[in-house]
Amino acid sequence: MSTKQNSKRNLPESLIKYSGMSTKIALAILAGVYGGKYLDEYWKLETPIFTLLLSMLGLALAMYIIIKETRQ
Repeated sequence: MSTKQNSKRNLPESLIKYSGMSTKIALAILAGVYGGKYLDEYWKLETPIFTLLLSMLGLALAMYIIIKETRQ
C-alpha cells in the first residue's frame, strides 16, 4: 500500500480528532468569557474583572488542551 493511499485513509480520522479538539478549545474560551460576564453582572462590577480573569483561565485551559491532544 502506498503512502498516498495510507494518508487518504487517515484523513477522516485526523479530521475527527482535530474538529473535536477545536470544539473543546472553543467551549473552554466561551465558558470563561460568559461565566465572567455573568459574575460581573451578578456582583454589579463596573470593571469587568471576572470576565478578564475567567477568559484568561479559559485561554490557559485551551492551550493545555492543545498541548495534551497534540502530544498523543
